[in-house]
Amino acid sequence: MDGRLRVLSDGTRRKRRDRQRLTGNLEAREHPSTLRVASKFFRETLTIFGLTLHNTVAYYIPIIYMTSYIVSVAKLAPSSALWIGTSCLLVFVILIPIWGALSDRIGRKPLLMLSCGGYIVLAYPLFMMASSGSPMLALVAQMVMIVFLSFFSGACPAVYSELLPTRVRYTALSIGYNTAVAIFGGFAPFIATWLIGVTGSNLAPSYYLIAAATITFLVVLRIPETAFEPLR
Repeated sequence: MDGRLRVLSDGTRRKRRDRQRLTGNLEAREHPSTLRVASKFFRETLTIFGLTLHNTVAYYIPIIYMTSYIVSVAKLAPSSALWIGTSCLLVFVILIPIWGALSDRIGRKPLLMLSCGGYIVLAYPLFMMASSGSPMLALVAQMVMIVFLSFFSGACPAVYSELLPTRVRYTALSIGYNTAVAIFGGFAPFIATWLIGVTGSNLAPSYYLIAAATITFLVVLRIPETAFEPLR
Protein backbone atom coordinates (compact mmCIF):
# COMPACT_ATOMS: atom_id res chain seq x y z
CA MET A 1 0.00 0.00 0.00
CA ASP A 2 2.83 2.41 0.92
CA GLY A 3 4.45 1.76 -2.47
CA ARG A 4 1.25 2.54 -4.33
CA LEU A 5 0.73 5.73 -2.34
CA ARG A 6 4.32 6.76 -3.09
CA VAL A 7 3.77 6.21 -6.81
CA LEU A 8 0.54 8.21 -6.65
CA SER A 9 2.17 11.10 -4.78
CA ASP A 10 5.15 11.13 -7.15
CA GLY A 11 2.79 11.26 -10.12
CA THR A 12 0.84 14.10 -8.53
CA ARG A 13 4.03 16.10 -7.92
CA ARG A 14 5.17 15.55 -11.52
CA LYS A 15 1.82 16.72 -12.84
CA ARG A 16 2.00 19.80 -10.61
CA ARG A 17 5.50 20.63 -11.86
CA ASP A 18 4.43 20.14 -15.48
CA ARG A 19 1.43 22.37 -14.96
CA GLN A 20 3.55 25.07 -13.36
CA ARG A 21 6.13 24.81 -16.15
CA LEU A 22 3.47 25.24 -18.84
CA THR A 23 1.43 27.96 -17.22
CA GLY A 24 4.18 29.85 -15.44
CA ASN A 25 3.05 32.48 -13.01
CA LEU A 26 -0.13 33.27 -14.94
CA GLU A 27 -1.88 34.63 -11.90
CA ALA A 28 0.63 37.49 -11.74
CA ARG A 29 0.28 38.36 -15.39
CA GLU A 30 -2.17 40.75 -16.92
CA HIS A 31 -5.14 38.88 -18.40
CA PRO A 32 -5.72 40.28 -21.90
CA SER A 33 -9.23 41.31 -22.89
CA THR A 34 -11.21 39.41 -25.50
CA LEU A 35 -10.91 42.19 -28.06
CA ARG A 36 -7.18 42.47 -27.49
CA VAL A 37 -6.72 38.74 -28.00
CA ALA A 38 -8.89 38.78 -31.12
CA SER A 39 -6.82 41.57 -32.63
CA LYS A 40 -3.32 40.56 -31.52
CA PHE A 41 -3.85 36.87 -32.29
CA PHE A 42 -6.18 37.37 -35.22
CA ARG A 43 -4.33 34.94 -37.47
CA GLU A 44 -4.34 32.16 -34.87
CA THR A 45 -8.01 32.77 -34.07
CA LEU A 46 -8.88 32.68 -37.76
CA THR A 47 -6.95 29.42 -38.08
CA ILE A 48 -9.01 27.92 -35.26
CA PHE A 49 -12.13 29.08 -37.08
CA GLY A 50 -10.96 27.45 -40.31
CA LEU A 51 -10.12 24.16 -38.62
CA THR A 52 -13.45 24.08 -36.83
CA LEU A 53 -15.35 24.62 -40.07
CA HIS A 54 -14.82 21.07 -41.34
CA ASN A 55 -14.94 19.56 -37.87
CA THR A 56 -18.35 21.14 -37.30
CA VAL A 57 -20.01 20.59 -40.68
CA ALA A 58 -18.74 17.01 -40.89
CA TYR A 59 -20.30 16.36 -37.48
CA TYR A 60 -23.64 18.10 -37.78
CA ILE A 61 -24.52 16.82 -41.26
CA PRO A 62 -23.71 13.08 -40.89
CA ILE A 63 -24.74 12.77 -37.24
CA ILE A 64 -27.48 15.36 -36.62
CA TYR A 65 -29.02 15.98 -40.04
CA MET A 66 -28.56 12.57 -41.66
CA THR A 67 -31.14 10.84 -39.47
CA SER A 68 -33.99 13.01 -40.75
CA TYR A 69 -32.49 13.00 -44.25
CA ILE A 70 -32.64 9.24 -44.75
CA VAL A 71 -36.20 9.21 -43.39
CA SER A 72 -37.51 12.01 -45.62
CA VAL A 73 -35.43 11.34 -48.75
CA ALA A 74 -34.56 7.63 -48.64
CA LYS A 75 -37.92 6.77 -47.04
CA LEU A 76 -36.39 4.58 -44.37
CA ALA A 77 -38.27 3.84 -41.17
CA PRO A 78 -37.42 6.21 -38.30
CA SER A 79 -36.37 3.23 -36.20
CA SER A 80 -33.86 2.17 -38.87
CA ALA A 81 -32.51 5.71 -39.14
CA LEU A 82 -32.03 5.97 -35.38
CA TRP A 83 -30.36 2.55 -35.24
CA ILE A 84 -27.94 3.61 -37.97
CA GLY A 85 -27.16 6.89 -36.21
CA THR A 86 -26.60 5.21 -32.84
CA SER A 87 -24.28 2.59 -34.35
CA CYS A 88 -22.23 5.30 -36.05
CA LEU A 89 -21.95 7.32 -32.85
CA LEU A 90 -20.67 4.28 -30.99
CA VAL A 91 -17.97 3.70 -33.61
CA PHE A 92 -17.13 7.42 -33.54
CA VAL A 93 -16.55 7.42 -29.77
CA ILE A 94 -14.32 4.34 -29.99
CA LEU A 95 -12.17 5.65 -32.85
CA ILE A 96 -11.43 9.17 -31.56
CA PRO A 97 -8.86 8.20 -28.87
CA ILE A 98 -7.24 5.70 -31.25
CA TRP A 99 -6.56 8.34 -33.88
CA GLY A 100 -5.56 10.82 -31.19
CA ALA A 101 -2.88 8.42 -29.97
CA LEU A 102 -1.77 7.77 -33.55
CA SER A 103 -1.40 11.51 -34.16
CA ASP A 104 1.06 11.65 -31.26
CA ARG A 105 3.27 9.28 -33.23
CA ILE A 106 2.90 10.35 -36.86
CA GLY A 107 1.82 13.97 -36.45
CA ARG A 108 -1.50 15.81 -36.60
CA LYS A 109 -1.50 16.99 -40.22
CA PRO A 110 -1.65 13.58 -41.94
CA LEU A 111 -4.90 12.71 -40.16
CA LEU A 112 -6.38 16.18 -40.65
CA MET A 113 -5.63 16.09 -44.37
CA LEU A 114 -6.91 12.52 -44.71
CA SER A 115 -10.22 13.53 -43.16
CA CYS A 116 -10.68 16.59 -45.36
CA GLY A 117 -9.54 14.76 -48.48
CA GLY A 118 -11.93 11.91 -47.79
CA TYR A 119 -14.89 14.27 -47.58
CA ILE A 120 -13.87 16.17 -50.71
CA VAL A 121 -13.71 12.96 -52.75
CA LEU A 122 -16.42 10.83 -51.14
CA ALA A 123 -19.17 13.16 -49.88
CA TYR A 124 -21.14 13.16 -53.14
CA PRO A 125 -21.10 9.38 -53.80
CA LEU A 126 -21.82 8.69 -50.13
CA PHE A 127 -24.93 10.86 -50.32
CA MET A 128 -25.98 8.90 -53.39
CA MET A 129 -25.71 5.73 -51.30
CA ALA A 130 -27.53 7.25 -48.34
CA SER A 131 -30.46 8.38 -50.51
CA SER A 132 -30.80 5.04 -52.34
CA GLY A 133 -33.48 3.65 -50.05
CA SER A 134 -31.34 0.74 -48.88
CA PRO A 135 -30.78 0.58 -45.10
CA MET A 136 -27.48 -1.23 -45.61
CA LEU A 137 -26.16 1.36 -48.07
CA ALA A 138 -27.30 4.15 -45.74
CA LEU A 139 -25.42 2.50 -42.88
CA VAL A 140 -22.26 2.10 -44.95
CA ALA A 141 -22.44 5.70 -46.21
CA GLN A 142 -22.92 7.20 -42.77
CA MET A 143 -20.28 4.93 -41.24
CA VAL A 144 -17.68 5.97 -43.82
CA MET A 145 -18.42 9.63 -43.09
CA ILE A 146 -18.03 9.00 -39.37
CA VAL A 147 -14.72 7.19 -39.80
CA PHE A 148 -13.27 10.06 -41.81
CA LEU A 149 -14.62 12.55 -39.27
CA SER A 150 -12.98 10.59 -36.45
CA PHE A 151 -9.56 11.14 -38.06
CA PHE A 152 -10.07 14.87 -37.63
CA SER A 153 -11.74 14.74 -34.23
CA GLY A 154 -8.94 12.58 -32.85
CA ALA A 155 -6.14 14.94 -33.87
CA CYS A 156 -7.68 18.41 -33.93
CA PRO A 157 -8.20 19.07 -30.19
CA ALA A 158 -4.45 18.76 -29.64
CA VAL A 159 -3.80 21.14 -32.53
CA TYR A 160 -6.05 23.74 -30.91
CA SER A 161 -3.86 23.72 -27.80
CA GLU A 162 -0.57 23.55 -29.66
CA LEU A 163 -1.30 26.49 -31.95
CA LEU A 164 -1.94 28.98 -29.16
CA PRO A 165 0.19 30.29 -26.29
CA THR A 166 -1.04 29.35 -22.84
CA ARG A 167 -1.93 32.87 -21.68
CA VAL A 168 -4.50 33.42 -24.47
CA ARG A 169 -5.42 29.83 -25.36
CA TYR A 170 -8.83 29.77 -23.73
CA THR A 171 -9.96 33.14 -25.10
CA ALA A 172 -8.68 32.72 -28.65
CA LEU A 173 -10.00 29.17 -28.87
CA SER A 174 -13.40 30.24 -27.56
CA ILE A 175 -13.72 32.98 -30.16
CA GLY A 176 -12.65 30.92 -33.18
CA TYR A 177 -14.31 27.67 -32.19
CA ASN A 178 -17.65 28.92 -30.93
CA THR A 179 -18.14 31.32 -33.83
CA ALA A 180 -17.64 28.53 -36.36
CA VAL A 181 -19.90 26.12 -34.49
CA ALA A 182 -22.66 28.69 -34.01
CA ILE A 183 -22.75 29.71 -37.67
CA PHE A 184 -21.89 26.57 -39.62
CA GLY A 185 -23.04 23.95 -37.13
CA GLY A 186 -26.16 25.52 -35.71
CA PHE A 187 -27.43 26.38 -39.17
CA ALA A 188 -26.21 23.17 -40.83
CA PRO A 189 -29.64 21.51 -41.16
CA PHE A 190 -31.12 24.76 -42.47
CA ILE A 191 -28.30 25.20 -44.99
CA ALA A 192 -28.61 21.59 -46.17
CA THR A 193 -32.37 21.93 -46.62
CA TRP A 194 -31.93 25.28 -48.37
CA LEU A 195 -29.41 23.78 -50.78
CA ILE A 196 -31.85 21.03 -51.70
CA GLY A 197 -34.57 23.61 -52.35
CA VAL A 198 -32.32 25.87 -54.42
CA THR A 199 -30.69 23.16 -56.53
CA GLY A 200 -33.56 20.70 -56.69
CA SER A 201 -31.10 17.90 -55.90
CA ASN A 202 -31.31 15.65 -52.87
CA LEU A 203 -27.54 15.32 -53.05
CA ALA A 204 -26.97 19.04 -52.49
CA PRO A 205 -25.99 18.71 -48.80
CA SER A 206 -22.82 17.03 -50.02
CA TYR A 207 -21.81 20.36 -51.58
CA TYR A 208 -21.77 21.89 -48.12
CA LEU A 209 -19.53 19.11 -46.83
CA ILE A 210 -17.19 19.43 -49.80
CA ALA A 211 -16.93 23.22 -49.47
CA ALA A 212 -16.18 23.07 -45.75
CA ALA A 213 -13.62 20.28 -46.19
CA THR A 214 -11.90 22.17 -49.00
CA ILE A 215 -11.51 25.35 -46.95
CA THR A 216 -10.20 23.46 -43.94
CA PHE A 217 -7.83 21.44 -46.14
CA LEU A 218 -6.27 24.71 -47.31
CA VAL A 219 -5.97 25.87 -43.70
CA VAL A 220 -4.25 22.62 -42.70
CA LEU A 221 -1.75 23.06 -45.52
CA ARG A 222 -0.69 26.42 -44.08
CA ILE A 223 -0.28 25.46 -40.42
CA PRO A 224 2.95 23.94 -39.08
CA GLU A 225 3.13 20.41 -37.74
CA THR A 226 2.63 20.91 -34.01
CA ALA A 227 2.76 17.37 -32.64
CA PHE A 228 6.46 17.38 -31.87
CA GLU A 229 6.84 20.97 -30.68
CA PRO A 230 6.73 22.04 -27.00
CA LEU A 231 3.68 23.91 -25.79
CA ARG A 232 4.12 27.65 -25.53
